[in-house]
Amino acid sequence: MKRAKQYILLFAILLASCQVFAQKDSVKSLFKPIKTSIQYKNLQWEGGYNGFLFNKSYLAGSGYDIFGAVFDEVDIAFGFDNAGSGNSFRYVQVPYSVIISYSDFYLKFEPLLFPEKIINMAMPIKLALSTMTYADTGTVTNAGGRRRARLGTTFPSITAGLFTYINLFPKWSFGVGVNYRLALSSSSTFSSIDYSNFCFSALVRFKIYTRNLRKIAAKQNSYATPGNRFQ
Repeated sequence: MKRAKQYILLFAILLASCQVFAQKDSVKSLFKPIKTSIQYKNLQWEGGYNGFLFNKSYLAGSGYDIFGAVFDEVDIAFGFDNAGSGNSFRYVQVPYSVIISYSDFYLKFEPLLFPEKIINMAMPIKLALSTMTYADTGTVTNAGGRRRARLGTTFPSITAGLFTYINLFPKWSFGVGVNYRLALSSSSTFSSIDYSNFCFSALVRFKIYTRNLRKIAAKQNSYATPGNRFQ
């Protein structure tokens, strides 16, 4: 029993010593702690007109960056595209499939070339999950003639493009450009031109420089340091 007390006392002394050393020296580890503050240049949003080209259709729609941040002249954003056709095919002599809607959700990496200049450029690359809905005029028939059946397919895609922007204001820019969508999978349902094809866009970009906002807030909250009353 006496020896057990001695072991407990020795363990307590070692534990206290470890606490003292831990207070004096910083803890070393294989990996550095993850910083919670992420450094970026500015936040930005983008949206506008998109025109998607397919084998037998041209779909007009829109696209939006839900959220984006610029790191060292590279915009990283995620968003979506959506387009549809108002065309109606009530009867077609030769059955075929036609695209009637397209949508995707994407993660975008966009190098910005000379964004501080009045006229600048960007090269967006989108990693997307795309969905196409088509009308097959030869699948459903009734007494009134053929009616189209709506079916769809989903596939991963990579879209690369080239855009030219003009800075209308420090925070507002207007750009036009062209993308090419490369499908990473396909089937016999559509033509290869439907899966992989061009898109034409006209977009408006809005920027927020949060560092400037922080500087303004700091100036508004600044105060004079009181003097030393003992002098």
